[in-house]
Amino acid sequence: MMKAKTHHCDILVIGGGGAGVAAAALAARAGARVVLLSKEPVGRGDTCIASGLMTNGAVNRSDSPDKMIRDLVRCGERLNDAVLVKLLAERSHEATQVLEEFGMAFRRDRQGRLTPLPSPLGGHSVARSLASLSEGNQIGSALRAALYRSGVQVYEEALVTDLFSDEGQVNGALSLDLASGEQSAWSAKRVILASGGCGWLFAPFTSNMRSNTGDGFTLAFEAGAELRDMEHAQYVFGLSRPQSAIGVLLGEPATAGFFGRLLDREGREILERPARKTRGQVAAAMARALHEQGLGADAGLRLDLRDNALRMGPIYRVMLSLSRQSALDAARFAYGGAAARCEEPWEVVPSFHYLPGGVKVDGRCESSVRNLYAVGQVQGGLFGADRLGSVSLTELFVFAKIAAESALEKLAESPQPSLHPELVESRVRARLSLRGRSGSRTPIALKRRLQEIMWQKVGLLRQQSSLEAALRELEDLDRERQDARVPSSASWNSDWVDLLELESMIRLGEIIARCALERRESRGGHVRLDHPERNDTDWLKTIVARKENGGITLRTDPIGEVWNDIQPEGWIEALPAKLQDWLIRSLPRQVVQRILHKRVSGFISAAGKSA
Repeated sequence: MMKAKTHHCDILVIGGGGAGVAAAALAARAGARVVLLSKEPVGRGDTCIASGLMTNGAVNRSDSPDKMIRDLVRCGERLNDAVLVKLLAERSHEATQVLEEFGMAFRRDRQGRLTPLPSPLGGHSVARSLASLSEGNQIGSALRAALYRSGVQVYEEALVTDLFSDEGQVNGALSLDLASGEQSAWSAKRVILASGGCGWLFAPFTSNMRSNTGDGFTLAFEAGAELRDMEHAQYVFGLSRPQSAIGVLLGEPATAGFFGRLLDREGREILERPARKTRGQVAAAMARALHEQGLGADAGLRLDLRDNALRMGPIYRVMLSLSRQSALDAARFAYGGAAARCEEPWEVVPSFHYLPGGVKVDGRCESSVRNLYAVGQVQGGLFGADRLGSVSLTELFVFAKIAAESALEKLAESPQPSLHPELVESRVRARLSLRGRSGSRTPIALKRRLQEIMWQKVGLLRQQSSLEAALRELEDLDRERQDARVPSSASWNSDWVDLLELESMIRLGEIIARCALERRESRGGHVRLDHPERNDTDWLKTIVARKENGGITLRTDPIGEVWNDIQPEGWIEALPAKLQDWLIRSLPRQVVQRILHKRVSGFISAAGKSA
């Protein structure tokens, strides 16, 4: 039997996106021996398809931490963790500093001051979203450069299959080198999970990269850590065609602009002024429209942007290109030049974008298992039921910095953990046993079946009957997994990797479905057709999942009175925005264009100067 060689480090970081790179680089700069394991090349996860928008609470004089807290909590529908929300609101500016130090640059005015987008994104009460000079691959390149400058030992295309824990403390991990098929054991004083989200459970209806199979959630769960808010989900506008591009990001509510309309297949407007709504509110409206028309969640709706181009003139497309160039590129690729010029409506499908829940952590980013930290998409609590747009880049750098600081505490005084040879050998043997198997099913076919179950029964449209059916079908799928056919080769054995991922994805799918079945209300992107209303009387509490006797146990933790002073927006508070909308819609087109041009000219000139 192939044995695993044991390696030692101070801090083991799992994940090569923005959160993992930032945590690893900052810890290494402080002198720690840091190893980073990434399932794919560093910088190639969801961070490399980010649009480059970042929330910064220090760039608008009318902003304040209290305003950001209010916006986060309203969007999260009061399920947010108070400690994490306050940390983000107070330290959001640090994320911009870290990313610019890594090599990214954000748009500035002629005096060199950071310049936010001129209009707030949906759910934000003030303009605080910065736009970078580039997006996607350039972010990934900046991350790679920062990581290799820091002295971190990097192992790419390394799949972490197990965490080792003992007496409530994590001690290390087991990884598989995809190129060679060799397994390695890692003894680590601290482990930082930064493994990304789980959108691939819902493929193809997801904006996420293929690597987002939710490994970190399951690793933490199996090690004894608690997960929270796993029933919640966030959706954005995705491409409906071609087949190879379904789910690719077409934008979020703010993409609709001042005059954009969201229409059903009959041309009826399903939501007034979508640009001012949160992603959860838009997803709920899409779910209701699809259900009322007897359609599934894979049916397309229409995002009609033509009135923006007509009433706002060329300035609308300039602004859209500066904040969402990738959306225009996607529209051009899928629907043609007229759609990219906003001369035709876009057909959009709800696309799974983000799981607001994750590993339950404290203000140090430490989980319920000692020395196990979680940052980025795998962390839970900050967002509650829904996430504001442009906050993801911010939170991953803020909490990566906090996790690195926490992991460094008393590091030198901590002994190097000893991994039990018998435990390591048993895990290695279990993983090897999945290779070289005869069977009647291919792992990729089983994985696609899981994705179908999750989207059709646990996706946008949920109800008791569908969730119970999903749990039965996932149980059947777990049995079918035993009949998978896997070649014996060690190097680049994609069937072996698919089967390893499938085991984790089935477990995670069950956790999500059980939590969704437990929450008998609708809140954020969690839309229950049989419980369509939000119910603060019975459900102002989080659902926490943990492993017990090999199974999944759930409990509810009341939120309490921490957010009692933050209520949904009232009509008086909403009056200025409504008056602005009425004014812009009522004035002659030429007047509107002059007003909007004056409003955004500073940002556009800053963008041109920066470019």
